[in-house]
Formats: sequence, structure tokens, C-alpha cells
Amino acid sequence: MDLATQGAWLLAHGMALSTDQPAERSNSAVRNGPLCAGTTGISADTTTNLRILNNSIHDCLYCISVTKGVSTTISMNTVMGNFLPGFDGIVVQNSPGPTTISGNTVIQMQDAGIKVVSSPSVSILSNTIPANPFSAGIWLMGATNNLVKSNRISNAAQGVIIDDNGVPGNTTATGNVISDSNCGMKVGNLLSGTISPNTFYVTSGSYCP
Repeated sequence: MDLATQGAWLLAHGMALSTDQPAERSNSAVRNGPLCAGTTGISADTTTNLRILNNSIHDCLYCISVTKGVSTTISMNTVMGNFLPGFDGIVVQNSPGPTTISGNTVIQMQDAGIKVVSSPSVSILSNTIPANPFSAGIWLMGATNNLVKSNRISNAAQGVIIDDNGVPGNTTATGNVISDSNCGMKVGNLLSGTISPNTFYVTSGSYCP
């Protein structure tokens, strides 16, 4: 099922996908939306085999949001926010997975470029996350068995935040390049996992508590 539509802003859940059938959102331009609370560029809830590919989403609050997704791919999208506090570029939450977030460019978000909340089996690969000076590049909260690899993050408050939230997370973060950031990688309550090797340039601290 092809759900592509070009050139229109879609309000909060106006593009929501709630289906257990395979679906795709691709090659869309989503720009200049209303900046009221809760608006989302692409919002998906309770989906299976969803692919979000090659979209351009600008001037969004929440830009791409997936909740309760099974077998999700979010790849090759360009996301640009509004410098307003408290919003994420790509957020995956309460999703059983597996989820792949790869090859995206996320710019100017004020909470996190990519955030994963209470979701296992997420692979965050080869994303570019520049120009988020007040936010985290990638933020994992209570996320388990995840892979953060080969991402390039610059000019962030924290390049990567990993918080196991009190349970063994078994997250691997390796091969990432983090530059011009206050903290390269903040490990929080990390109970298990691998967080090296990574490369840091001009960061106040490579690994922070």
C-alpha cells in the first residue's frame, strides 16, 4: 500500500497510520506546519512492516513519530525542526521492533535528534545529526538490545545518551563520530552493553556520567 502524498502539511495524526497491513510513506515534502502542541509531520501508531523513506520534513515540532511499531524502517529522510524546546526529530516508543533508523539527516531539534523510548531491537545506523546545540543527538531511554553504529553527530549538548533505566540494556554503541559537543556520550544508568570504540573531536568530555 503506497500512502505517498506530496506538498501538504499533515496535522497531528493527520497522516497517522493505524494498520497491521504493510504500508509505505515515501518521497513526500512536508513543510511549514502549524506550531501548536502535538503536531507531528508523520505519525504512526500500531503498524506492521511500515517504511518511512526519502521524505523531506521541515518546520515540524515532532517530525516522525512511531508508537507500537513492528518491523519498521525509517531511512533516508531529511528532518529539520524549529529550534523550539522539547521536541524530537525521530522518536520511536513502546515498539516491539525490530526497527531500523538509518541514513537520515536530522537538524535543529531541541530535545533529541533521534529518541528511542522503551523499545527493544532498534538499529540506529549511519545517520547525520548536526546543529542541535541544546539537545542530544541520539537518546535511548529504557531501550534494550539496541545498536547505535556509524552515526555522525556534531554541535550537540550530548552526542549520545544511553540510560538503561535500571534494567540490563545490552546496547552497543560503536563506530560513531561525535564532534563539537559538550559531552560525547552520556551513559547514565548503564548496566550492560558496549560503548566503544567511538571517535570524539573537540568535546568537553568523551564519556560522561
